[in-house]
Amino acid sequence: MYHFEKKENLIIQVQDEASLRFVDDLLWKEPKESFLPHVISQEKCSDFIVITKSKENLNNSLFMFNLCSDLIDINKSYKTIYDFDDHTSINKQQKSQKRYELYKQMGFTIESK
Repeated sequence: MYHFEKKENLIIQVQDEASLRFVDDLLWKEPKESFLPHVISQEKCSDFIVITKSKENLNNSLFMFNLCSDLIDINKSYKTIYDFDDHTSINKQQKSQKRYELYKQMGFTIESK
């Protein structure tokens, strides 16, 4: 909601159709007093919030929320990438570590909250 309130584009990258539908549904329901207007797209667009399986920066966003567990092609135009450090299984933990190492190699500042 932070980026939307500031009128900053946000792209949410998902790995598969099930994830795409889950996030779409969530953004229509939360927060309960409102919803976050968004689109599902695989093509260039100008909407503030885009959910996509595409690896491209479709809305020229500086901010990406990565919900893919595998390594992704990262566009250097992103200022901030949000990701999860998933420790629910050894495999997911290893994938999280690989993404972390990639982010460091690309010069991103790593913050943990």
